[in-house]
Amino acid sequence: GVPGHDQRDFEFAKAFDLEVVRVVVASDGDASDITCIDQVQETEGTMVNSDFLDGLPIMEAKEKIKDYLEEKGWGKRIVTYRIRDWLISRQRYWGAPIPIVYDPEGKPHPIPEKHLPWLLPTDAEFKPKGKSPLADSKELKERTEKIFGEGWTPEIDTMDTFVCSSFYQFRYLAEGSQDCFISKEIDKKWMPVDLYVGGPEHACMHLIYARFITMALKDFGHITNEEPFQKLVHQGLVTNKGAKMSKSKGNVVSPDDFVERYGSDIFRMYLMFLGPFSDGAEWSDTGIKGIDRFVQKVWRVMTTKVNNDCEQSAALINKINYTIKKVTDDIEILHFNTAISALMELFTEIEKGEGIDLESAKKIVLILAPMAPHLAEELWEHVAGDGYAIDQTWPDYDASKLVSDTATIVVQVNGKVRGDLEVPSDISEEALLSKAKELPNVAKYLEGQEIRKEVVVPGKLVSLVVG
Repeated sequence: GVPGHDQRDFEFAKAFDLEVVRVVVASDGDASDITCIDQVQETEGTMVNSDFLDGLPIMEAKEKIKDYLEEKGWGKRIVTYRIRDWLISRQRYWGAPIPIVYDPEGKPHPIPEKHLPWLLPTDAEFKPKGKSPLADSKELKERTEKIFGEGWTPEIDTMDTFVCSSFYQFRYLAEGSQDCFISKEIDKKWMPVDLYVGGPEHACMHLIYARFITMALKDFGHITNEEPFQKLVHQGLVTNKGAKMSKSKGNVVSPDDFVERYGSDIFRMYLMFLGPFSDGAEWSDTGIKGIDRFVQKVWRVMTTKVNNDCEQSAALINKINYTIKKVTDDIEILHFNTAISALMELFTEIEKGEGIDLESAKKIVLILAPMAPHLAEELWEHVAGDGYAIDQTWPDYDASKLVSDTATIVVQVNGKVRGDLEVPSDISEEALLSKAKELPNVAKYLEGQEIRKEVVVPGKLVSLVVG
């Protein structure tokens, strides 16, 4: 063994008072001290007490060992892939039954194709007996003996539902077809899937088997691509009280209660607004109230501020076009929280002004629709009258209206926001720094302090470091 570098070997050696010798020392350690007495040595470092490998970093030593074994003809490099059968033999009812039967001697036999599909029985009992619900199915037992003979028994375990979901994207495109798995023309046109969204368990479990089954299907000649998905995005986990929601922890949030109180659109938007889609976030019962207030503002603005006779400022026109572009781009990359944030900023600006014209209102309703579809349909009826929002073309923006004459600059001191100011877009860096330092709430944090660093992000930020 290697008691200096394996915890189990180390504990065994200590229990029987065996010598523990290092073969790796820390890069900054003492190579002359090759005895490890108190603990397992780290695996990062330099080789010692290892003949021709002495003095090499451990990763280089590993490659040299492989070279040595190949030179001697004692072995060769090979990559071994392992795939476990955890998708098979589940002791539960839901899932595809395994098409295997056993003869009276207990030997397994595949069910002939003419008897497929091998369907689940309908008389299963869901009582906790420590075995699959199929074990007590009279229907399944009688079906098996009728086809194969007395004494034959069916397999009572099922496959996990992940088995079916590993290839159902193909069968969706071949609905009702009994002639082929999927037609070659449809397969070439539609597959592989452009975007695959799932949780972390999909990335490390489902995806492995979906790829395996897809590659097997290609080898069998049923499909043309060996990869099922072009891109994977997995959403973050929404936790509650710092833990994954589960009944055992008593921290599950029922969506029904919030939908009944606030409506499905508000609940939907709150989940989107919690944070970046792929990062996840902590659930808060109070946070949803902010989205509720935003929806009330949206309704108030869109039912009182739409007026073709109002005069829109250049800044508001720019803001509307910027928001259309921002929401369009953010939805494309699944940044729903920042898309909603942009809409919030827009409605705050609209509420300050005299209002917006009808065409602008229609565009705003349409970019709101993916986040709040029911609200958008109600507003579409109010501002347009005809048809449905979901049937409309996505709105375009005027690129020439994206550039504003002014910019709002956030000013930080030692990383904390201390103020903001509105300045011309073409202001020089020197003038911007001067104006930032003159802000009253900034100046008081600069008084008597040495400014060690000044950072300017054009059009966005001034950051001052003092001390």
